[in-house]
Amino acid sequence: MNYSLYSAIILSILFLSCSTSDNLDINNNDFSNKSPDNVKKIIFIYNASDDLLSVSFDFIHKIASPSTYQCSLCKVTYGNFRMHQEWKNYTTSVPFEIEFLYKNNYLDYHENLMPEEFPVAYKYDGNSYEVFISKNEFDLCDNLDDLISLMNRKAIK
Repeated sequence: MNYSLYSAIILSILFLSCSTSDNLDINNNDFSNKSPDNVKKIIFIYNASDDLLSVSFDFIHKIASPSTYQCSLCKVTYGNFRMHQEWKNYTTSVPFEIEFLYKNNYLDYHENLMPEEFPVAYKYDGNSYEVFISKNEFDLCDNLDDLISLMNRKAIK
């Protein structure tokens, strides 16, 4: 097999494993019986795009220079190939729907949403959006435990 075929196979695997929006329907309710402020959904928007070229570049960037990787949400919730299992388990335990989108596709799902910076997470009650976790708050999360603690603090307010 030649080098370009290897590259095509690797890029295809990366694209399939990293680029799909993970829309998780939450039925398990482990940490609370009520969601914050009647929230129906938390919408996370990565500071990344899900097209093949962007996914490939991000994969290489995370490995070659992780300290300069621009998406602090991606940095703590994803490994090189997929979402961390601990984060996936956590997001299925909350009492509201979780939606993960990318900066190049969020308008396909939420045309009235106008983020000023990425990454960002919004509370959505079915009618309006409110920032739930700002870019600055994501940037302060050094690891997944920090993000989960932040989510817990904000979700029970």
